[in-house]
Amino acid sequence: MPHFVIEYSRGVEDRHDIKEMMQIAFDAGVATKEMTPDTLKVRAKAYDDFLMENDAHSFVHVTAYMLSGRTEEQKLHIGGTLHSRLDEYLSL
Repeated sequence: MPHFVIEYSRGVEDRHDIKEMMQIAFDAGVATKEMTPDTLKVRAKAYDDFLMENDAHSFVHVTAYMLSGRTEEQKLHIGGTLHSRLDEYLSL
């Protein structure tokens, strides 16, 4: 069963709706046709404490957990779709 875990710095929720971001990730996963709505799980976790170079103040990071068996091409397709959809949302 695939899982997407969205980790983000506290404060991102001041600019973006986390549930909407989770829905975008969910929809992106399903849109790849590499997973189905009944198997995909998405969760999000905020971090209060983090350290980043150049005094960056926020981040969003997504990890995709999947069972073995997908090709490198399939993994790149999933990652690329997630990245482009979330980048579009977070750029607003």
